[in-house]
Amino acid sequence: MKYIDKSIWSRAELFDFFSTVDHPFYSTTFRVDVTQLHKYTKSHGISFYYALTYLVTKAINQVENFRYTIHDGKVALLEERIPSFTDIKKTVNSSILSLSAARIPWKNSAVLQKKKVIHRRRLLTRPKKATS
Repeated sequence: MKYIDKSIWSRAELFDFFSTVDHPFYSTTFRVDVTQLHKYTKSHGISFYYALTYLVTKAINQVENFRYTIHDGKVALLEERIPSFTDIKKTVNSSILSLSAARIPWKNSAVLQKKKVIHRRRLLTRPKKATS
């Protein structure tokens, strides 16, 4: 993370304007065809949800303006955003849903990422109790 000198920052005027707004957030919605991603994840045994989260995070991290944050009251540029998202899984008896928050620091290596996605998937799937 590096702090931004607002006196020479090209976005300072926009920052100052939106800093005074009660809720300075925005949202966009658009359709994306994820058919090929779905086929790929299913054929490779990878969680579609985690793969999509990884790809969205990778895209966000490629846009510098999405990596700005306010830290200690100052504007800072993050090296990367780390996603935090909700994960819902059925419990072992499949009648109760378990809700948990997941935070996964992604890395750029696709091979490493695939292993982490699979590892995270296994962590969220409780092993069945052994019966004697």
